[in-house]
Amino acid sequence: HTFLNAFTYPDRTLYPVASRNRQDFLNLIDVYLDAVFNPRCVTEEGWWVLKQEGWRYVDEGDGLEVRGVVHSEMLGAYSD
Repeated sequence: HTFLNAFTYPDRTLYPVASRNRQDFLNLIDVYLDAVFNPRCVTEEGWWVLKQEGWRYVDEGDGLEVRGVVHSEMLGAYSD
């Protein structure tokens, strides 16, 4: 019984994690802290992470379009 997710708010994103299994919990915390303190997106081989997850502009011939996971989440958060 393990839980991990992400909750995006207008000014922050939360990454809760919980587990009834101590070793699972410690492994998950290790992965999360590694991602925070050693992000691959700031290295040469990890550039695609920001491009996919953040905001990006795509031109498929009919003008620029904004895409990205964070962009899509924000559209959903601010929709009626």
